[in-house]
Amino acid sequence: MFFIFPFIPVDGPLILSHLFSILDGKIYSSNFAHSHMGDIFKTHVFEGILLPFFIILPTNTYAIIITNFFFILTSIIFLHIIFKNQNNGQYLFFLTTCFYLTSTYTYGMRNENYCIPLLLIMVLLFQKVKFKKNILFESLIGLLFCVVFFIHPVGGIFALVLIIYSIYTGKLYKSIPILFFSII
Repeated sequence: MFFIFPFIPVDGPLILSHLFSILDGKIYSSNFAHSHMGDIFKTHVFEGILLPFFIILPTNTYAIIITNFFFILTSIIFLHIIFKNQNNGQYLFFLTTCFYLTSTYTYGMRNENYCIPLLLIMVLLFQKVKFKKNILFESLIGLLFCVVFFIHPVGGIFALVLIIYSIYTGKLYKSIPILFFSII
């Protein structure tokens, strides 16, 4: 695999293995890994999110790196939007961005890196719901929870904790039924 995709961590091609199989027309296979697990690729959510990048870009090392940096940049932009109007917002943005950019997981090209922008969108939507109750925002939060869960189950746990925390601290108890039905 290092001959095919040099200069990137092994997790990148392994995680994208099923996406590369879909691009080859083999929906239920995995070129580099996971074949021993059988038909576990039933959701195709992660592949659906990344498919446009690899249709536009060639399937090579640089496409994996560019896609990863796109999601890193997207996360930093969402962090800036979240912290922009808060007390000590610039300091919090700087601190959070430094921690994010110095983490080894950020450049490991694992699924978690693709969940972070979606979790940050959930934070932004909860900020909107606090000030303007809207069924659309609440439904989008439920949909994003499902997407994050299907990308990475631990990311789904973090999304659930984020939902519970936001409902509790924002006193958004009336949003529970809409979130529940949009998750189902």
